[in-house]
Amino acid sequence: MLMLRRISLVFFLSFSLLVITGCDEDDDGNEPVMPEFELIVANGLAGTLSLIDLDTGTVENDAIVVGQSPQSIAVTEDGLTAYVTNSLDNTVQVIDLISREDVALIDMGANANPWDVVLDEARGFGYVSNTIASQIAEIHLETNQVTRTLDVGKSPQDLLIHDGKLYSANSGFDFTTYAYDPATVSVIDLGTFTVTATIPVSLNAGAFALDGENELHVLATGNYGFGDPAVFAQVDIIDLNTNTVSDSIAIGSSPGGILYHQGSMYLAGFGVGILNYDPVSNTILHGLDDPLTTLADSGAMIGRGDFVYFNIFGEDKVGILDVTTGEVSGEFLVGDGPQAIAVR
Repeated sequence: MLMLRRISLVFFLSFSLLVITGCDEDDDGNEPVMPEFELIVANGLAGTLSLIDLDTGTVENDAIVVGQSPQSIAVTEDGLTAYVTNSLDNTVQVIDLISREDVALIDMGANANPWDVVLDEARGFGYVSNTIASQIAEIHLETNQVTRTLDVGKSPQDLLIHDGKLYSANSGFDFTTYAYDPATVSVIDLGTFTVTATIPVSLNAGAFALDGENELHVLATGNYGFGDPAVFAQVDIIDLNTNTVSDSIAIGSSPGGILYHQGSMYLAGFGVGILNYDPVSNTILHGLDDPLTTLADSGAMIGRGDFVYFNIFGEDKVGILDVTTGEVSGEFLVGDGPQAIAVR
């Protein structure tokens, strides 16, 4: 079983769809040349990747076949290799983005349910959160093999690397009872690959973002209003100097994704759209009564320049939010069920 923060919702979209084209070949007919900037979208229902050239505004859909329910994408610093977690296949797929061929398929083990993947290229390792197994797997980036695993809190989801440490958001979801145990954030020393601190946070903490003040903003989605009592979303702010929660912001509803971009924190999810708040004053700028857009129906977002790109799962589209105006400025038609998004 896979926890997915997504439900289809039909929205009226007022912008024209962009033409779908392929990558150009050079005059000698050699392999396609990657554009300098490109969005990579994992289509969860199609099991494919869509490639978006931000320079020309063209889209190549279903360009690369991946596994079942691709949940997360990590791209190397040179933009040449992508790592994709295929949650239902229990694999991490390593893809050469130039040839578009598989380099390796890394087995996470039965019932692992890989969720997120992050890369520490300086150390030569990647890290995968295996949600059902409640473990972090370390993979060697040269051999593409699992070197060791580490037990963390129950049902880890998002991962983040900062200052020689790996942070794991452990949602607490119990796959036996379908209820939520207390959520935590695990702090892992990458030098020793050991848990050095466990920080209690609010219910169903599955995503986080680092601000510019050495604070980790942890999005705790709550129980979607179905528990007793009903618990809705809030953001817990962890001071990384002390590993303690220093403040919390009541959000409401159940956003599933958080992004720090150009001095603002953005929240997105089904039934929410996109909200934002000031991470310095912790003041909500656009809340549930005044969202920046209602189009977003999943938590997947990525920032680039003056724009935040967000998935519209139910409409098979990626929206473009202009952060200078706070308005949606366009969209791309992608594959079936866009679930994850990355930029190379």
